[in-house]
Amino acid sequence: MQLEPVIGLEVHLQPKTKSKMFCPCPADIWKAESNSRVCPVCLGYPGTLPVPNIEAIRKCQLLGIALSCQLAGLSKFDRKNYFYPDLPKGYQISQYDEPLCVNGNITLASGKVIRIRRVHMEEDTGKSLHGDSDTLLDFNKSGMPLCEIVTEPDFSDPEEVYEFGKRVRDIARKYSISDCDMEKGQMRLEASISMRSVGQKELPNYRAEIKNINSFKFVVMALKSEIVRQTAELMNGSILKNETRGFDEKLGTFLMREKEGEKDYRYFPEPDIPPMSFSTDYLNEIKEEIRKKEEETNTKENKNETKQERPQKVYLMLEDQVLDIVKSVILENSSVAAQIKTGKTNAAMFLVGQVVKNAKGQADPKIIKKLIDSLIR
Repeated sequence: MQLEPVIGLEVHLQPKTKSKMFCPCPADIWKAESNSRVCPVCLGYPGTLPVPNIEAIRKCQLLGIALSCQLAGLSKFDRKNYFYPDLPKGYQISQYDEPLCVNGNITLASGKVIRIRRVHMEEDTGKSLHGDSDTLLDFNKSGMPLCEIVTEPDFSDPEEVYEFGKRVRDIARKYSISDCDMEKGQMRLEASISMRSVGQKELPNYRAEIKNINSFKFVVMALKSEIVRQTAELMNGSILKNETRGFDEKLGTFLMREKEGEKDYRYFPEPDIPPMSFSTDYLNEIKEEIRKKEEETNTKENKNETKQERPQKVYLMLEDQVLDIVKSVILENSSVAAQIKTGKTNAAMFLVGQVVKNAKGQADPKIIKKLIDSLIR
């Protein structure tokens, strides 16, 4: 039995904003002292209310347009309920059935189209630091804005995932949506993979999701490792289940837990944030902003190409030949030469022009200027 992988991808981008998603805490958390960028809102204190970051929402919509998505006129936030030590509220504010952007795509170099199901907005969790005998929690990351891109399971090769991820990164940087610095956690990848018989159209009834991958190289390594593991299991007659797995560069993928389903998250509309309504004029502004940025980028690229393609000027006259013309021009313009001697160096440019004229454009202006400076002191 020949098997092939079927892969879907989730990409989390941290948009460039001054503050977190639902509170005024500063978003410059990189290398900040642990738990120094927190407040009662992002720590989930009872009685606190979230206030959506308009800048983050706009960046998410810009990303959607850049990825050929349709922008929703109506959207809302939802509560995604699960319990984990670095999730202080016991739920995450995300989006479920009414995301900001839907139905986008990216075309790979091969011509293959990868469909994008949705681009939505959510808040990040905190960070667990596991030691030998304890776990420390840093909530600086808690409440940071995230744009999540969810693809359809259209990938059939890890290298396609690699190309797609880099394309998304380049697009986000091009439109100043995110710096996508993976070292700083500004871009993370989560890949879901299962195996099916070659030629089979139906999706398998299981999938393994590999969480929080922070490099394009590692996502390829993780997927290749999982292809080997799942193929061996299936060939041995094993029945695979939905799993959440991690990745270690030396060990490959490893089981973290059985994967939750949508029903386990008990989604319901976020009661503390009203639904969002976007006017046609506002959505057109988003589209126009992307169009203008595209024009600016194309103009810069064309100018750079013109500069690179412009041939270097070739001067036919040798320095000895130029020297005779320089001496003749100085004699003919003795008054200008006298001005140069008194310190009026700009007058030398007149002499340069005369030499260029007499040489019919075949003398290098740099050599002419050097000769004039050496003769008039």
